[in-house]
Parts: sequence; structure tokens; C-alpha cells
Amino acid sequence: MWNGFSERIRRALWPEGGDTHRQGLLRHSILLFLALNLTMVANIGFTVMLGRKLTPDEYSIFLSLMYIVGLFSSPMQALRTVITHYTARFIQEDRKKEIAHLIRRWFFYMAGVSVFLFAIVMLQSEWIMASQKIDDPAPVRIMGLILVITVFYPILGGAMQGLQAFRWVSAANMVSAGTKLTCGAVLVYLCAAAATSGLLAHLIGASITFAVAIVAIRHRLRDPQGDENPLPSTAPYFLRSSIVLISFACIMQLPMVFVRHYLPREVAGDFSYALTIARL
Repeated sequence: MWNGFSERIRRALWPEGGDTHRQGLLRHSILLFLALNLTMVANIGFTVMLGRKLTPDEYSIFLSLMYIVGLFSSPMQALRTVITHYTARFIQEDRKKEIAHLIRRWFFYMAGVSVFLFAIVMLQSEWIMASQKIDDPAPVRIMGLILVITVFYPILGGAMQGLQAFRWVSAANMVSAGTKLTCGAVLVYLCAAAATSGLLAHLIGASITFAVAIVAIRHRLRDPQGDENPLPSTAPYFLRSSIVLISFACIMQLPMVFVRHYLPREVAGDFSYALTIARL
């Protein structure tokens, strides 16, 4: 029975004689399903490791800063949806040149946003430290670098999805989670059991994901065909979707930030563990 099941999976992933539409859909679905679950396991392992090794105070610092990142990254999912939609549309219309143009345009827009956010974090680092009861500026500065990558990655992630580069999407997610878990273990066990180690591991994982996405897009957009026509306006849809996502992000991300700001450190530590268990 097991042999028959494994043979069906093998044929779905590596069909003989080329893909039919149904085989391709099944193969990509299985790849994404496996990648999603492996990524989830690695992320849970990373979170559990930090929860066990870090003190309650350090873990609550890590969590509050990551939720600040999440407050800004959640609205960026609207941008990912925009890029995915127009990339898939341009592929169907054989307008690959316009995909590169679309990516460049949004990189230019987001460059200003990332510089603004990074400057705010650097200039107001003392205020953030006081607000979140942080003694060391290093975690805040690392958070600023994570924000920069967080702003840009939805452009690349959306382009990969629109190009249907499912192998690359799976690889990027798994490499990111695996790198974050490995680097986190090394930093926490060998260097310092502090929030800085967890944030630095997250930064390294995000940077590698960013690099994998660039390689994937350059590979899929080699020798683009078609004329480069004026792009349709994508900003209105992005702005409307962002309003909804910002509201949702505030509900989901701000509680940990408020608890860290208003309540004693011991209470924030206990709340961070309870919040982690609830999210898992």
C-alpha cells in the first residue's frame, strides 16, 4: 500500500513524457504543500528555541520588535497581490518586458519608503528603546534593517507567484526558514541568549530569501519578448487594499507592543509566552 502511494507521488512530481495540465497542477500543489509545512516546522522550531533559551524579558523584546515589523509588513501584502496579478496578466499576453518594468517601478517607489522608515528608526531609536524598555540599541537597529527587506520583498515574492515559479517560491521559503533556524541556534547557543541573536538570525534568513528571489526572477525573465508599453495604474488598488490591511495589522500586532510599553517587564514576558502559544 505504501509503495503504491509513494509511486503515485513520484509520478506526480516527476511525470514521464511531459506534464499534462492536471499533472502540472497536482505537482505544483504538492510542492507548495510540502514547502509550506517544512517552512512552518522550521519557524515553529525557531520560535520554541528562542522561547526556551531567552529570558522572559529578552523574549518579549524580540517579540515586540518583530510585531512592529509585522505592523508595516502586513499592508505590503497588498503590493504582493498587485504584482502577482499584473505579472500573471503580462505572462498571458506575452509582455515579459513589462514585468521587468513593473518591478523596477515599484522598487523605485519602495526605495523612498524604505529610506524613510530606516531613517525614522535610526533617528528615533532612543524613543523606541524607552517605549519598549530596551537597554541595548542593537535590537532596534537590526529591526530597522529587517524593515528595509520587508518593504522590498513583496515585490519579488509577487513576481515569482505571477510567473508561476513554484519551485523557486518553495525554495525561497524553505531556505529562509532553515537559515533562520540554523543561524538562530548558532547565535543563541554559542554567542548570546538575547533578543539581538533572534533578530539577527531573522535578518540573515530574510536576506537570503531576498537573494533567492532575485536569482529566480532574473532566471525567468531572461530574453523577455514583446514591446514595452505604458504600464496600467496599479497604485489605486494598492492604496485601497492597504487601508484594510493596516486596520487588520493594528488589531493583530499592537497588543504585544502596548503590553511591553505599559506593563512591567515580568508581565510582558508572561504575555509574550501566552501570545506565542495562542498563535501557534
